Amino acid sequence: MKRKFLLNFLIISMILNLATSLPFGLTKDVLAKENETSSETSTGLDGYVPPEYEEGKINLNGFYTVGNDGALMANLEWTYPYKNPLTGEGVDPGRPYKYRMWQSKKNKDGSWTEWDTRSPVDVDKSDGQVRVLNVYPIEAAKEYLQNWMNMKATDYDGTETTVSRGIIHVYPVLISEFNANPEKILKTDPTTHELTAEYQYSVIMFGTYDANANQDLSAASRDETIKFAHAGGGLLFGHDTVAYPGVSGVGDRSYFKRFAEPDFLNLTLTNNGVSYQSTNVKVVDTGFLTSRPWDLEGKTLTIPTTHVLGQYVPVGSPTRVWMQFSDASGNVSGNLAGTPGVNIDNYYLLTNGSTAMIQTGHTSGGATLDEAKVFANTLIYLAQSTVTTTARDSSFIDEAAPNKPSGKVASIVPADDLKNYVAHIDLSGGKDNGTDYAYKIQAIPQTTLEGDNDYKELWSTSVEDPTDESVLHLTAISGLKGYYVKSVNNNPNPEVADRTTAKNNLISLSGDGASYTTGNLESGKDYYVHVFAVDYAGNVSEDMIIPISVSQRIATFNHNDGTGNVDKTLLNSSGTVAAMPKDPTREGYAFLGWYNEADEKVDGETVFDEASYPDGVELNAKWIEVYRVTVGQRGEGSVGISTADGQENPFKKGSDVTIEYKASEGYRVAGVWLDGIYQQADEQGKLVIESIDRPHTVIVEFVAQEETSPRYYSVDTLISGGTGNTITPSMRMESNDPRTSNYKVEWKAADGYGVKQVIVDGIVRNDLISQNQIVFNKIDSDHQIEVIFVKAEELHKQEKYTVETRLVGGPGSITPSMQVEAKGSANVQAVVSDTKNYEIESIKIYDKEGKEVSGFEINQSEGKAVLTNIEADYVVEVKLGAKKQAGTVTIPEEDLLRVDTTIIGEGSISESRIIKRGEDYTVNWEAAEGWKVKEVIIDEDRIFYSEKEPEIQTMSVRAMTTPEDESYDFSSVEKNHSVKVVLEKMSAEEQEGMYAVDTRIIGNAGAQISAGNHALEEGSDFLVTWSVLDDYQVEEVWINGELQPELTEAGEVLLENLQENYLVEVVVKRVVNVDTDDDGKPDINIDTDGDGKPDINIDTDGDGKPDVNVDTDGDNKPDVNIDTDGDNQPDINIVDKDKDGKPDNIDPKDPNQDTTPDINIDTDNDGKPDINIDTDKDGKPDINIDTDNDDKPDINIDTDNDGKPDINIDTDNDGKPDINIDTDNDGKPDINIDTDNDGKPDINIDTDNDDKADINIDTDNDGKPNINIDTDNDGKADINIDTDNDGKADINIDTDNDGKADANIDTDGDGKPDKNLIGAIETSDSYNAMVYVWLIVVSSLFAIVLNRVGKSYLRR
Repeated sequence: MKRKFLLNFLIISMILNLATSLPFGLTKDVLAKENETSSETSTGLDGYVPPEYEEGKINLNGFYTVGNDGALMANLEWTYPYKNPLTGEGVDPGRPYKYRMWQSKKNKDGSWTEWDTRSPVDVDKSDGQVRVLNVYPIEAAKEYLQNWMNMKATDYDGTETTVSRGIIHVYPVLISEFNANPEKILKTDPTTHELTAEYQYSVIMFGTYDANANQDLSAASRDETIKFAHAGGGLLFGHDTVAYPGVSGVGDRSYFKRFAEPDFLNLTLTNNGVSYQSTNVKVVDTGFLTSRPWDLEGKTLTIPTTHVLGQYVPVGSPTRVWMQFSDASGNVSGNLAGTPGVNIDNYYLLTNGSTAMIQTGHTSGGATLDEAKVFANTLIYLAQSTVTTTARDSSFIDEAAPNKPSGKVASIVPADDLKNYVAHIDLSGGKDNGTDYAYKIQAIPQTTLEGDNDYKELWSTSVEDPTDESVLHLTAISGLKGYYVKSVNNNPNPEVADRTTAKNNLISLSGDGASYTTGNLESGKDYYVHVFAVDYAGNVSEDMIIPISVSQRIATFNHNDGTGNVDKTLLNSSGTVAAMPKDPTREGYAFLGWYNEADEKVDGETVFDEASYPDGVELNAKWIEVYRVTVGQRGEGSVGISTADGQENPFKKGSDVTIEYKASEGYRVAGVWLDGIYQQADEQGKLVIESIDRPHTVIVEFVAQEETSPRYYSVDTLISGGTGNTITPSMRMESNDPRTSNYKVEWKAADGYGVKQVIVDGIVRNDLISQNQIVFNKIDSDHQIEVIFVKAEELHKQEKYTVETRLVGGPGSITPSMQVEAKGSANVQAVVSDTKNYEIESIKIYDKEGKEVSGFEINQSEGKAVLTNIEADYVVEVKLGAKKQAGTVTIPEEDLLRVDTTIIGEGSISESRIIKRGEDYTVNWEAAEGWKVKEVIIDEDRIFYSEKEPEIQTMSVRAMTTPEDESYDFSSVEKNHSVKVVLEKMSAEEQEGMYAVDTRIIGNAGAQISAGNHALEEGSDFLVTWSVLDDYQVEEVWINGELQPELTEAGEVLLENLQENYLVEVVVKRVVNVDTDDDGKPDINIDTDGDGKPDINIDTDGDGKPDVNVDTDGDNKPDVNIDTDGDNQPDINIVDKDKDGKPDNIDPKDPNQDTTPDINIDTDNDGKPDINIDTDKDGKPDINIDTDNDDKPDINIDTDNDGKPDINIDTDNDGKPDINIDTDNDGKPDINIDTDNDGKPDINIDTDNDDKADINIDTDNDGKPNINIDTDNDGKADINIDTDNDGKADINIDTDNDGKADANIDTDGDGKPDKNLIGAIETSDSYNAMVYVWLIVVSSLFAIVLNRVGKSYLRR
């Protein structure tokens, strides 16, 4: 123990010394920093975070959505500045605010517009949020505005509504009343009639009657109107209200005139009189006012007669002219709005901020539907303030054109004469661009509070720069709507598309692409297709030109597949193929490409010049056979399949296919079967199919690891269907039974019957049908073979049909594919995952030839299809597509991946689903009551089979041994997948007038029993026989759960006149405790521990005499021929020279005794060998131990098997070396150790095999050096160590081999400095290093010595 402790201590010391030499600096802080990870937060609607309240501040945030009419809308929300001081919640009513939304837009040139206010009205809410105070001049005009807002109109979705759409509520007041008390009227709630501290209206309307009946404002009403506007209110002035005083007989307008000034309308008033009188106006500007809630953009409107009265918009005015007088065709008279450097004196409607003027009112109450819609749009536009803290900006419009698309000629279809053709064009790549907007919020106080300095105007940001980060930024991007093909002509130059024409003649998208087919084109001429991308806002891209130049030369493509199929097309003028045909397909083959007459591969880039191919070119398809390798597994583990070049299954002929398998923890590989033939499991877990030349099936079975003691395995056989059919009986065998090798199960059909299916261990093996047998190379697990027989005429009768479901085009789910009974029904349901952006475009049903069929119920709006009275295979395809609306965001087609699911049998499985690339999807399944999982097929390549419990009598099936019970996880999906789950009934399916008999052997025993039969006719008889192997006996026989004692010795039972199902179970056990001499005591196969297995006096050859674990003294413990590993073969032979079954005593000192050594001799009756131990099993002793102290070595160890002792140990303290070790096998000792303290060196070690001691160690403290080490083999000591504290140097080290000490260490505390070593350390790093190295060398040498000594002691 001391030596082992010292050895371990030295090794640990060396490790610690090395560890301390590592570089410093890897601190905890550094490691923490290296493990830091950064995280990013996503923005957008999904990750939207509302603004948080801060006292005295306005915090703003927002996102955008699509309105009910399909147009974009910015949604803003902000915090109020102050909470209610009484409740601590909600807004402070004592400090009321109105809020204005300010917007700046990024222009196409990168500049930003000036900040301008926008209406926060939500046009999708019919909640009367726009309150209009209609100041009418005379009683006759009181209801005009209200009547106009109540006019009937058809909404964008075809429903009937009113012009105001419930958004606008009009409250009339006579102008004389308004002039008398304007503040009271404006601040009185029109619904409760309560006087408040803030204004109650959104907009004030003046002038619904011609010339406003010559009525003017008062000074008080003028000033209050100004205050109202400054508080965020909108103003709308009608015909002749703001005009030059007295012009054309119109009365004085002194107070209305104030609103022509630059801070309001910014108009110049003249006395020019009437101009531009008309009944038509043209919408000349676009924006929120012309689009929401009524779409008026670009239209020519019909209005009652009206005119301009001397007003004009001066050059440089910010006033915006929306509509101008025109003729019926929309031709504008005078200067067109937006013309630089000119005054605009022709206007019908203009605005400046939240103030507007409209020329309506000339006809004193008359209004067309067009004019009423203009009023509604304008009133909502002017309602530019709100008391709420939310707003929806309808002027949030995408004004940016998409990128121009890309396109190519996908194919051409020549006419029969090959002189004309049509071209199919694939269009894609159009990407929409957005318009950037900036927002900020202004809070306007609605009353005056003396002494409250905090109650003041506030802004969400005070900066003016729209690009500043404190400003809220949103991008309006409506999304790509489609492609517009303007023309196919001979013009190679870019063209321009009309916005309206493009919008009305779109090719709808499929994903992000579309297809277009030209009309008839003439070969030999050049054509150009002009294509534009169009977004939902109507923006049109630049022209994308696709040239088409097809010659009259012909390209012929021979399929070369035995069908005679040929594709013909034309060559381009450049010599390339105008459009390559689609790659052909051929069952059992892979297409390698098209080849010319020189066997050179060609493609769409290959040029066939006219000089070499004046009449065209003929090409041939080349094929290579492919073979599928179906890989299955049973039990817990993983199985993969691959080739070196990354092919996918099926594989090309001649390829080397590698199947790799690995058992899960706690499992082992029980067997690998290639095409039903057992293969020895490879240590590397690989099976290579070299130069594949046919289809293969590989099954890998994993079983739970078990003890090394013998196991018992069952081969259960079963017949289903018919009478007179036969199969090999069921068998249960011990693992070492020789019959487990090449075990054959055979079956035979009776006359008039045939084999419909063979199922081996739950696997359908139809490849065995014609073979009528299966051979197991080795039975090392349970097996079940079921053969299903049917009448010959029913062999090919189809009883079930497949309904395959397909979902294409977008994210969603669909009912899994299924198998249904003949004349059964199937309900298919599809669900769109992203209903915001996708919808169901079509539901179609096809037969197995791909032809569309009708007659089944289809409900596209609900995504349903119902198939009834099914008598064929069908495919139900549901196609999803992008919604035809603005703001649609679609997923690129290549990023939409399918996980198709199929269920066979009664149970459920997760729906088939289309998901986005990189997403996860877990497929779950569950068998119905009475059903079990038979197999799970993943991607048609990997098959997982159910795994039986170890004890066959449980007849239960565990969940699938896929990674998760009854589920399969697809993580970070990067390709399409499929999952097919096959279920089967857990017991035989009963048929009318037919009965089943199941048979079973129970117990760890060797026996056989008649195969079961699941198709026995009512009233028939069925004989069940059984037999057991030697040393086994039948303990019990059970029929349908009842014990049958009379059958224990019978060996058979005849089940007569069958009227029910039967289960016959025979319990077999091994024969133990056999009494051979009739004395009432067991003599052979004695079971001492009650486990049913023999422990002593085991008879292995059946002669009635014990062979293994023989008990000679009656103590129930084995004495002779002891089996230590449970294989029934003796491992220890106790000395029994005369073979009488009793141990013989041999005294090595007795010359009369047999001196031939026996091996593995047990002298102390402990069942373990003590002397003459044979370690290499060559029949010769390797270790000889003498424990009788006869002056001979007690232990002689031969380590190199040369017959000579290599290690001699003397433990009797006679003065001779106790341990002599020969390390170089030259027959001379290299290590001598004396432990008797006689003054002689205790340990002498020769390390260089020169027969001289290199290491001398004296441990008796006699004053002489205890350890002398010669490290350079010159015969002189290089390291001297004295540990007795006698005043002399304890350690002398010669590092340069000059025979002088280089480093002296004094460890006895005598007060003398250890200066040699200290000086070396201080003056030379190399000395320091050398000392360090030598210390390691010394430690290592100690380790070597003690290791060898330790080994010799351990062997004792």
